[in-house]
Amino acid sequence: DSQIIILTCRTTSWINNYVYWSTNDDIYRSEIEIMIFEAKNISFNIDDVQILNNISFNIHSNKLTSIMGPNGSGKSSLLKLITGEIQPTNGVVKPIPYNQIAYLPQAMIDPPFVTVLEIINMGMRLRKLPKDKKTEIAYEISKECGINTLLNRKFDSLSGGEKQRVWLSFCLAQNKEIILLDEPLSSIDYNSREEFYKTLHKISKTSKTLIVVTHDNQISVKHSDQIIYI
Repeated sequence: DSQIIILTCRTTSWINNYVYWSTNDDIYRSEIEIMIFEAKNISFNIDDVQILNNISFNIHSNKLTSIMGPNGSGKSSLLKLITGEIQPTNGVVKPIPYNQIAYLPQAMIDPPFVTVLEIINMGMRLRKLPKDKKTEIAYEISKECGINTLLNRKFDSLSGGEKQRVWLSFCLAQNKEIILLDEPLSSIDYNSREEFYKTLHKISKTSKTLIVVTHDNQISVKHSDQIIYI
């Protein structure tokens, strides 16, 4: 049998997507799920070729969502639908405003002659902050991503996994609500992939929403809050 407990709340507050309320003796916390993207029965065609067929799903804030599927399944098209870059042939979408997204594409050319710190600072180029504040933020972000000891290293001297953590830091430095990553594991050795996904999941719990396109089913299923398989 279920027991219904009626709480007489004295105060209620909403901080960082959590609602807090207090009774006479205790303080309670509950997460509020905010939907940031919605797709209803969407299909997408290129000429006479159907890429996506009758797909419906939602994406909520403060979650790690992984988009999976074989080559040619339409993952890249779905990514563009999420950002509003393309429109569905049929169905309805509520795209994410582009100014809320930090996007890391699949293939990135190594910038020569620059340090890790300089790349992270480039992510803050549009933020009007004093130089010392940017340096402080860069260190905090690099520590969160596990590369704080690499700040003075040249980018092109890093391993594949280290480079991806630098690019993740670059995205975080932009201070956008949503980070979208296209195949971030492709250049990382297998042993480092799970640690990278653990970092993504940890970041998603600190008021960021991450959407990741990946082929690595085993690791993504283990660490994602939501899986979209197409």
